[in-house]
Amino acid sequence: MCQGAKIDRGEERKRGEVEGGKEGSRGRKGGEGMKGTRRKKEEEREGRKMKKEERERRKNEEEKRKKREKKMKKKERERRKMKKEKEEEREREEKRKKSKG
Repeated sequence: MCQGAKIDRGEERKRGEVEGGKEGSRGRKGGEGMKGTRRKKEEEREGRKMKKEERERRKNEEEKRKKREKKMKKKERERRKMKKEKEEEREREEKRKKSKG
């Protein structure tokens, strides 16, 4: 029906042209009107998903960093404690030697 109307007006149809479909700035118009919207929504969903994953990754990295720092502090305290004990032991030994000698 549409084709006949175009021919009546003297316009030639190109072979393979989609009926009711028109290329434009917003993509295909006509029978496939929702495709652009669907794609846009999917991209937005992907974007939100990526942001969520990024937040989750940062959170995990932060937790790991805090655990590492806590472990390092604990090791440092332990090291200082051992050093202090060795120093006290050395002083006791010196006192013993002085009292005997």
